[in-house]
Amino acid sequence: EVVLEAVKQVGWAFEYADPTLKADRDFVFEVVNLTEFALCCAAGSLKADREFVMEAIKNSGRGDVFQFADSALRFDKDFVLEAIRSNFRAFRHAAGSLKRDRAF
Repeated sequence: EVVLEAVKQVGWAFEYADPTLKADRDFVFEVVNLTEFALCCAAGSLKADREFVMEAIKNSGRGDVFQFADSALRFDKDFVLEAIRSNFRAFRHAAGSLKRDRAF
């Protein structure tokens, strides 16, 4: 509860949370709904988890959460298309090569 309250006041507070909280899927999901920055501080396994990141994009209403996803996801055409369909802002954080690809 203390971490959630701190994040509500200052999104960057999640940076100082215990690593076990940063790896807790349900907790991070709750925090991402408060601030997209939370994904930046989440465990690498969550940042690379396709299902988790997509749900975060959809449920947070913030396409900007995508900027903190693992780079492999930002290069994945199928994933990026789905992310954009969920929130057009996700396009800003797609890999540059995809943004330049006329066929994409």
